[in-house]
Amino acid sequence: MNIIKSKFLKLKKDGMIDDFLPLMAFVLIVAIILFTFIETNNAINSKADINAISRKYTLLLETQGHLTSNDQKDLVDDLNDAGFRANESGSPLTISAIRNKDNFNENANTAQISYSGDSNNSVGYGQPVALQIKVFTDVKMLSEANIFNPTMDTGYYDESGNYVKKYSPIVVKYHSTSKE
Repeated sequence: MNIIKSKFLKLKKDGMIDDFLPLMAFVLIVAIILFTFIETNNAINSKADINAISRKYTLLLETQGHLTSNDQKDLVDDLNDAGFRANESGSPLTISAIRNKDNFNENANTAQISYSGDSNNSVGYGQPVALQIKVFTDVKMLSEANIFNPTMDTGYYDESGNYVKKYSPIVVKYHSTSKE
């Protein structure tokens, strides 16, 4: 009698939590992986941009033995157009960032660009040429990633409550030999 009652009086169906919970966990994990991929891709693209610009002007150094004043202006413009900045507060790059190759300081808190030769004198054939660039970007690099900050936010709020974007440094050094 109890068996018959239990079969006929069963009004509720079994829950579907066993089917639904793993699916939701999977969707959450895929979303986290996708978000991490997108943020990592931004950092890789930023690094690729500065490498492409640096390579372009290193080839000019190789072929000409120096950078003309127009080349220097174009280099600064290319870096600005790619979104790179002169310091942590996000000021645009200016031609004053270009320094003598002996005055390059990787630990400085401002952007620096240095190269072999000057706008008037070429480096001779077979002589080493170098291009060193330090600029700032608002994309967090992989070395700065923090798993406890999933947004990888690059800014902060100051004491008055205003949002301030923080820029991180990128340093690129290219060395080659003059073909001029």
